[in-house]
Amino acid sequence: MKLIDIVLQHKSKPWNWWLLSKNPLISFQDYLTHPELKWDMWGLSQNTSITIQHVVANPRIGWDIEELSINPSITIQDVVSHSEIQWNMWSLSKNSSITMKDVLDHPELIWDMEGISRNPSITFQNVLDHPELDWDMDSFSKNSSITFQNILAHPEIQWSMWGLSRNTSINMKDVLDHPELKWNIEG
Repeated sequence: MKLIDIVLQHKSKPWNWWLLSKNPLISFQDYLTHPELKWDMWGLSQNTSITIQHVVANPRIGWDIEELSINPSITIQDVVSHSEIQWNMWSLSKNSSITMKDVLDHPELIWDMEGISRNPSITFQNVLDHPELDWDMDSFSKNSSITFQNILAHPEIQWSMWGLSRNTSINMKDVLDHPELKWNIEG
């Protein structure tokens, strides 16, 4: 049984339409076939089953471009091939399908360095290899691709304790084992 079948069988339930619309088990065809349902365009634009072909073929749909720009099903090829879409560069810069190679290969795009710095596909090695870029250290320090070993091995880097204190790859053992670091306890 498909998710849409369950929804249709239980229409009177208090569905969270944002979460339901972004669920990849909901297809674009489900959306088109059931316009009577309370679809959330913010959620649908985040749905990873949505492709650029759906977007281009259906321009009258109220796509949320900010959320579409961060949708990992959108690639750099989609962006370059569809310049008629007013991509949100902050969201696109955070999009996990965007790599450092994409950023370097497309300087014509106005990348947002805060977004690039928090993009999970950006690695510590990317930062070391490209010191000429204006990295946002609050965002990069928070980036889960940064490990505690990176931090200890590179004390010369101006780490943001605010960002490190919010980094999900750093655990409580790291914090307790290193009280010499000025952790942001509100992080």
